[in-house]
Amino acid sequence: LAENPRARSAKLRVAQRTDAPAGRADRASLGLPAPVLKGGSR
Repeated sequence: LAENPRARSAKLRVAQRTDAPAGRADRASLGLPAPVLKGGSR
């Protein structure tokens, strides 16, 4: 970690891949804002 400060963020992103399909995530429960849709109907 002292040699490479980016190693800490890499350790935080560690995950184990499985055969299970990805699930849906609730944006609000994760504290993410709603997407802003640009354009609309013409």
